[in-house]
Amino acid sequence: MVKTEGLIAFHRISQPLQQLIDENCWQEGALVLAGMHTTTALIVNKWEERLIDDIKQWLNRIAPAGLT
Repeated sequence: MVKTEGLIAFHRISQPLQQLIDENCWQEGALVLAGMHTTTALIVNKWEERLIDDIKQWLNRIAPAGLT
């Protein structure tokens, strides 16, 4: 389970997922992840700090904190 704080959060989950796969000796199939909230998003991409900064700036521009 990933717990977040604040309005926007980014988490690296590749390593824990790979560990889960390895521990269970899974070699075929699909790993399905579910977000338990309607505003959850899962993006599969290479982690790049500058990209994360760009995404944060973009999100703050289109939906500023404190906007009601």
